Amino acid sequence: MQEKLVCRWAVSGDIDRIRKMYYDVIDHMPQTVYFDWEKGRWPSDEYLVSSIDCKELYIGESGGEIVCAAILNHEYNEGYDEAPWQIDADENDTLMVHTLAVSPYYHGKGISVQFVRSIIEAAREKNLRAVRLDIIVGNVAAGKLYEKCGFKFIQHFVSRVKIEEVYFFEYVL
Repeated sequence: MQEKLVCRWAVSGDIDRIRKMYYDVIDHMPQTVYFDWEKGRWPSDEYLVSSIDCKELYIGESGGEIVCAAILNHEYNEGYDEAPWQIDADENDTLMVHTLAVSPYYHGKGISVQFVRSIIEAAREKNLRAVRLDIIVGNVAAGKLYEKCGFKFIQHFVSRVKIEEVYFFEYVL
């Protein structure tokens, strides 16, 4: 049976539960191919609190527990300006997805798909033109999730700032 997810913008009183969810994800990372977050470093409390204050931290709850979160804003990462996107839209016309995570205790329960679809709806409600994101090369599960939700693979990008390779994805609204 699929878990029911309720999505909303985070408020300051959610920070402890959000941190716990991210820490659960970090604790589980050694069992995956994707492992570069660190407790207290990324995502940092400062980043999470700032994102709440700016109304950019979007969360999903199930059974009274925060089970997923993402930062949603208009801030492009490196390389986005050069990507061959499906539509011509600037930062203010797109919703960028950053630091998306789902509690490992809720994997396989349909939470990820519900959350990504809710993010798409949040972008529609803001009359934006596209949702864009990147994933670290090797994070196969995330790539499959986004493609299942209708995102299109755009390109492989190698960062010139830090040693990192990512895939760009876009959902046109």
